Amino acid sequence: MDTDRPWRTARFAEWDTRTAHSFFRSETDDTDTWRRLDLAVHGLWCAEPHEISLFHVLFCIAAAGGFEQLMETRGCAQDSRFSTGAAGPAHAVAALLGERVRLVEQVRAVEHGTGGVRVHTDSTVLRARRAVVALPPHAVRAIRFTPPLPDSRQGWLSHSPMGRVAKIHAVYDTPFWRSSGLSGVATLYDAGPVGVVFDNSPADGSCGILVGFVYGERLDRFSALDERRRRAAVLESFAAVAGTRARHPRDCVEKIWTQDPFARGGYQAYATPGGWSGYGEHGWREPTGTLHWAGTETATQWNGYIDGAVSSGYRGADEIFASLQ
Repeated sequence: MDTDRPWRTARFAEWDTRTAHSFFRSETDDTDTWRRLDLAVHGLWCAEPHEISLFHVLFCIAAAGGFEQLMETRGCAQDSRFSTGAAGPAHAVAALLGERVRLVEQVRAVEHGTGGVRVHTDSTVLRARRAVVALPPHAVRAIRFTPPLPDSRQGWLSHSPMGRVAKIHAVYDTPFWRSSGLSGVATLYDAGPVGVVFDNSPADGSCGILVGFVYGERLDRFSALDERRRRAAVLESFAAVAGTRARHPRDCVEKIWTQDPFARGGYQAYATPGGWSGYGEHGWREPTGTLHWAGTETATQWNGYIDGAVSSGYRGADEIFASLQ
């Protein structure tokens, strides 16, 4: 796999015409294996296996250094958390930049050309020689570009939907499941909405927190329920993992990412069949004149993760330095 120039990968077009679902079913007829592999796709891309390009799955595995790196905890992708929350890195950058960070300034339109860039918000116009656009693909499509983005970029965006996921935290006085020898970590294959549960308690054990994820088509059904029924369904899943006391948290908070007006899903965008082979070479992250494309979906290492977002920022900065010289 060539993660820097994916289109140079052997069998590139062949793999991009297939879905993960068709590949799994062609390799085995064991239903338990299907369930395990399907849940891996749910957990990593918040999509159904029939929605995602097989090539994109293989690309992301290579970008992470292997399938185990994506799936396991200790020493792998799920090893650690930010003690200040997932927004910690963004807050640290904002503190460094100070007043240069402009909040509540939604970008509505971008004019770009040889003379530079003009970024229009509801209250002002910002001018620059170059701009880095580091948004989820769906959010890019909500901005009006003049002149319009090239067909290669438009095609890539249209083949890059966001995953469908809800994240639910239940808070308890203590991580009571530990005293029973339970980890609070599980994958679930039952008819409930939750696919994966983690013990998300703080390091000092001052309270207990279980976090669950609802993915893909499960979310379609889950989000149609009223709030009371959604909560009850999630707590039943937690009880299956941590015991009956899990039905009675002191607080319960949910985030349905598809309903967020800016993200429109999570955790990341993924490529549907034909996206890479049809538009990847020139639409994935190739600069559009004075516009440069960043964000975790453009990363060659840890694509879809915060690590990938950070490295994409360095790449975008390097592109701008090179262009200005």
